[in-house]
Amino acid sequence: MLRVKFVKGATQSAFLNLLGVPYGVVLTAQGDESPIIVDLESARLQLRQAEAEGIFTGEEVEEMERAMVEAGLDSMAAMLDKARHFPIPDGYLPLVNFKVCVAPDCKHPLAHGYILDNNGQLQSLGQDGKDVIDTLADGFDICEYIARQDEEHRLDAVMLFQQMMAADLAFDERARSMRYWSLPEEERAKYEKKPEKN
Repeated sequence: MLRVKFVKGATQSAFLNLLGVPYGVVLTAQGDESPIIVDLESARLQLRQAEAEGIFTGEEVEEMERAMVEAGLDSMAAMLDKARHFPIPDGYLPLVNFKVCVAPDCKHPLAHGYILDNNGQLQSLGQDGKDVIDTLADGFDICEYIARQDEEHRLDAVMLFQQMMAADLAFDERARSMRYWSLPEEERAKYEKKPEKN
């Protein structure tokens, strides 16, 4: 008997369900669920790594890969493409919007922004309560929150995510770090603290 299996998602993500993106979770025999899995290739890499580390058996990995393919998992790029092209009705007015930061004295060198309501008031919708949104992964969590909270305004989640993609936010913290370190040294120096001299 397998100790783990991949299960196609049904209720774990209101946002992905709205977009029509297939996803799933790894479920253990004890009933524990992994984070949501969308990207087939990164899931395969992680499964092979777990097999190499002795966490999963070869049989378990093969069975989970087969189930992921059957569930229709695709790539992260395909998920982003579905979000980018999701139709929003003309004249739709969301309750919140993503505003790109353009402050001249800002201490963040990469694309980031804030969620504002229609009156221009800052909205802290992140699970950790932070105001600055600097990755699509953070944005995804907020869009998931919105899609679960308000059936009438679920399209706000899609529109917000589309605005974040248009702002060219890094996908996650790893991608953000790579972008930062690819900035010219002179540019990074503007944002890095200088060591204090005694």
